[in-house]
Amino acid sequence: MTITAPIHTATINGHAVRFFWPPINDGRPDFPWHAVNDLMTAIGLPPGMIEHFLRGAKQDHAEMHRTIATPDGLVTVAPHPVAQGFLGAMVHVGRAPKTVELEYTKAITEAGECLPYSQTIDGVIAAYHRWNSAADSAGGAA
Repeated sequence: MTITAPIHTATINGHAVRFFWPPINDGRPDFPWHAVNDLMTAIGLPPGMIEHFLRGAKQDHAEMHRTIATPDGLVTVAPHPVAQGFLGAMVHVGRAPKTVELEYTKAITEAGECLPYSQTIDGVIAAYHRWNSAADSAGGAA
């Protein structure tokens, strides 16, 4: 298994969140993928709740989660829409401050600067449509 280093690490809610090159190598535009555990930890979820959410997410949206090898061990990663849905829900239920959405937006934008197709509006639109249709076919939010 190839070891994958993060393309960007950002601080969200006082915690490091790693971003990676998309693990699906099909040549289609995509957003950077985030380390799911990192983001859930940044929200302040306890380990048992992280495991519960991760198990359900992998079961319900397997196409939107991958396990990769990193210098720090195996990590589950997911594309941008997964983070958007998760953060929006956590803010809505009062589990996370509204500021995490702004911090995440800044982080994904910075991580996206590492990907060639994120430099054009056409590339961003193509990446959006890639996962928007997957979320729609899965019943709404990713």
